Amino acid sequence: SIRSKVLDMLGSKEGDWQSYRIVTGGVRGCHTRADDLKSTGPDLSRIGVCDEVREGSSKSVVLDASSDDEAVLGPIIDAGLDEIIPTIVGAVDDKNAVVICGPKGSPCRAKTNLQKKGYNSLTTLYTCSEREDEMDKGQANQMWRDQMNAGGEFFPDEFVLCGRKAGAALRDITRMSSYPEVVVVDALAPSEHVSNVHEYFVKTWVNNVDEHFVFFVPILDATDEQRTSFLKSRLNSQDTDPEFYSEIY
Repeated sequence: SIRSKVLDMLGSKEGDWQSYRIVTGGVRGCHTRADDLKSTGPDLSRIGVCDEVREGSSKSVVLDASSDDEAVLGPIIDAGLDEIIPTIVGAVDDKNAVVICGPKGSPCRAKTNLQKKGYNSLTTLYTCSEREDEMDKGQANQMWRDQMNAGGEFFPDEFVLCGRKAGAALRDITRMSSYPEVVVVDALAPSEHVSNVHEYFVKTWVNNVDEHFVFFVPILDATDEQRTSFLKSRLNSQDTDPEFYSEIY
């Protein structure tokens, strides 16, 4: 059939496509009426319910990525940073951004990307290289205070998160500077930063600023519960599910 030949030209395999017809009218009494009613579509009860993907189908996806695949998946992450952020917040030359990286000196793709965009300001938060339970709490707090005051007349453009969790650090920063419209957690940064920023900072943003903002969190590993639970928890006001929830592979 013509349909089969067109699908074959497009590289579609058996089971990778569906067809239905929509019956929107007709003439009562027509001899095909009974069969037409049986095939009226689309079936609203099936909306959002996908057919099971067969083994070997081109739609079959194996979720086996990990942090080791960051370089391979880098172009996808960069595309998200390039396209999603300006779509939501607009031109970035008058916007403030914060990027959260791993320990200082480690790769941070998100920072490299954002540095090229021309933000009004870009503040970097580096993960503390020492474990929290191994640090003297008083010394860590003093280290944070020293960093906050290190810029003199100018607000510092980078901090190390020793003595402060990411969410609390963002709140400290916004008290001395402007609310950032863009906050990005690098794909290789520890995942605890995600839940902490979500819990302590995003709610503050929503309650105090009437502007669009982006909290951008790449997910490399589908088993990373802190990153995936953050995504699935973003609910609409008064609703129990996200308005849009998509996974792109």
